[in-house]
Amino acid sequence: MVPKPSLIDDWRSAWRFLTVNLAGLGAGAGAAWLMLNDAQQAAVLAFFGLKSAGAPAVAMFLAIMFGRVVKFERPPAAPETAPEDLPTVPDDPRPQQ
Repeated sequence: MVPKPSLIDDWRSAWRFLTVNLAGLGAGAGAAWLMLNDAQQAAVLAFFGLKSAGAPAVAMFLAIMFGRVVKFERPPAAPETAPEDLPTVPDDPRPQQ
């Protein structure tokens, strides 16, 4: 039986992951590439000195692979403070009427 897939623990912060950003960049670049006509695509390839669009696709794939294997250290969490540890506000120094 195939295990049911589940989300990672910190899925709400996935937008900050390097691989998610690289994949989004690749998807955006691919969508923009498809909107160009043949002459524009040829001009972009000539500008970068490429013969085909395969090299940028491979480079994006390799960048995403790099992002998956690099370990990023999570900064230590700030210690939680109990309400009694917080500074108190002094009483109102204005005279009462």
